[in-house]
Amino acid sequence: MKRLHDQHLHTKYSLDSKEELKNYYALASKAGCSYIVTTEHIEFDSVYNNQDWTVDFESLKEELKSLGKEFKNVLPLLGVEVGYRKDHLFDMENLITQEDFDLVNMSIHDNGKYDYYMKKDYEVLGVRKMLDIYFNNAIDGVKTYKNYDVLSHIDYGFKTAYLLDNTLKIEDYKHYLEVIFKEIIKDDKVLEINFKVQKTINDINHLKSLLNIYKECGGTKLTLSSDAHFLAQQEDYYNLQEDFIKVIKEAGFNELYYFIKRKQHKFMI
Repeated sequence: MKRLHDQHLHTKYSLDSKEELKNYYALASKAGCSYIVTTEHIEFDSVYNNQDWTVDFESLKEELKSLGKEFKNVLPLLGVEVGYRKDHLFDMENLITQEDFDLVNMSIHDNGKYDYYMKKDYEVLGVRKMLDIYFNNAIDGVKTYKNYDVLSHIDYGFKTAYLLDNTLKIEDYKHYLEVIFKEIIKDDKVLEINFKVQKTINDINHLKSLLNIYKECGGTKLTLSSDAHFLAQQEDYYNLQEDFIKVIKEAGFNELYYFIKRKQHKFMI
């Protein structure tokens, strides 16, 4: 079976991964995945460790060129995952315009004060207050910054809260999601369904609700991506793609999107 393109993965070029890029290419080639896009992390003054997360793009591009010759059935494409920070808009724009990216994912990871991955702030402030902060930060992001292609894991902050309180329902935050979804639809951006986040939440009704809210807002454009940080996560993604595609199709979506030179392309499912 032909595998879907993977629009989100990390290697040793990201601060939080040690995986070799070649291992992903070998797996993609074997699995029949047309191409994969490495989307290494760029974070400015990360709350997680109080430093900039940078990428050696020159070395990465050289390796991509070499891998393109070795694995001729997997196109060597360059992406990036940029963490939105309102106090670093110039830095974000400078980064994105200086490289010839195939794909730009934008994520909401922190706001300069709170990190939405770490549980400690949720425990101190309370999960509901932190989720208000998170979703308002996401609204600010999609309304303020426009030079990206895919909005990654909009339920990223919700996932952390859910691990602390599994009675939470994404439907309770529909009023925030509607604002976010309508904004990205207006801007012709694509919404990511993030495999790693969905696996962590591990509730298919959560995904169904997220998809239904997006569709009610008029959304039609989705990506499905692994967000792999090590090879076993991408293997899992390939093995379980059909389960996720079934849910996506049942929600009324018949195509997924991928990017080359920042242009949208459809993949019928």
